[in-house]
Amino acid sequence: MKISILKALALSYCLLSEVAIAQSNDPMCTRLVVRKEIRDLNRDEWNMIRSVLQKLQEDGNWAKVARIHTENFAVGHNFAILMPFHREIVRQFEIAGQKYDPNFFVPYWDAARDFQNPAGSAVFTPDFIGGNGDPNRDSCISTGFQRDWVLQFTQPHCLRRAFNGPNNTIKPWYSPEYMSSIIQTSSSYDKFREAVELTIHGAVHLGIGAEMTTMQSPNDFAFYLHHSNLDRMWWKWQNARPENLMAYDGQKPTGGPVSLNDPNPGYPSTIVDVMKLGYRQMCYTYDDVVPLDFLVNQNPVFSGSGSGQRVNGGALMKAGKLPNFRSSVVTNQLRSLKNNTIERFFPALRNGDTNPNLFDLNFSKNEKKQKLRKRQGGPMAVPEMPPDEWIEMHKYDKNRVRSAVTRAAEFVNQLNAQGYNSPYV
Repeated sequence: MKISILKALALSYCLLSEVAIAQSNDPMCTRLVVRKEIRDLNRDEWNMIRSVLQKLQEDGNWAKVARIHTENFAVGHNFAILMPFHREIVRQFEIAGQKYDPNFFVPYWDAARDFQNPAGSAVFTPDFIGGNGDPNRDSCISTGFQRDWVLQFTQPHCLRRAFNGPNNTIKPWYSPEYMSSIIQTSSSYDKFREAVELTIHGAVHLGIGAEMTTMQSPNDFAFYLHHSNLDRMWWKWQNARPENLMAYDGQKPTGGPVSLNDPNPGYPSTIVDVMKLGYRQMCYTYDDVVPLDFLVNQNPVFSGSGSGQRVNGGALMKAGKLPNFRSSVVTNQLRSLKNNTIERFFPALRNGDTNPNLFDLNFSKNEKKQKLRKRQGGPMAVPEMPPDEWIEMHKYDKNRVRSAVTRAAEFVNQLNAQGYNSPYV
């Protein structure tokens, strides 16, 4: 027993030492791009992004990232490294694009907003990424900016999509309410990672299908929109509590506990290099995440003072202030749930905590835009288990997948039974 306690204390000391080292003397970015939700882009921003993406296809960067993702697929999924690995992938792709336009950034797609009818999202319209593939043309897409591309990895081919629902539909996935619950109830990094990976991460890949269900999924720009969004959720969780910022636990693919000094596969970086946005090469942020107070006080790019510069975004939300929280149609409904349901799924709501990073409900700008107040809403769809082929491809433990999906189903069933009508339906 004494030996176990000593080992635990030694491990804790090592982890604290790693965090202390990681938080000291990090080079700060002098310039940030602000990643925005794709539907919030103005025409000039989207035209600029599409122009840069075309150049990245032509110069081989598109195929390069698909290759890196494929070669490191087995170690980059189903383990703690999922989030830092994909953060590096998207950021290095973004850096490559900034050689063509320094204002280039990778937008995110808040896919949870479209959970009930994903195929009906504006993201799948010709103005954005286009829609489903044509089953009579080898599932090649015929709309969207990638419609005429010849992708080079693993061999020349068109971009294929095959929505997983009947009649060009996509099966429902996970709601903003459930994403908020994951952020609030995940008491460690690896619990957060697993909850995200086994729910919304897989559901979006599977929903779009074809290219997105392969190891070379970065061939579809939907991959970047999706993983930018998952990274946004991680940054929200990191800034929800000071102790979350450098939290990193779980298992290595080779066995044994992870470390902030572990290498990031496919890149000459370590995990600590990507942990904090606004530092080292992570010179970007998100338009709806409030940085921790000490980051704002320490780093001019977050405070907007001194030499700090945000090149495509205005003032970020202030810590401790959640716009529209008390008048929000969503939180007013959530408050009406039974106490034990709030206790289990929304502890921040129970505690009256209005830290914006604990919620993923689009309070600041989208409630009016989405006309949520005028929607009657409706009951949420119960999510499904992913197919066995997906589970086997990632070498997931099926029991853990079932546990994650069952928890999400219990969430939906409890809220539906208590009369909750999601305004996102």
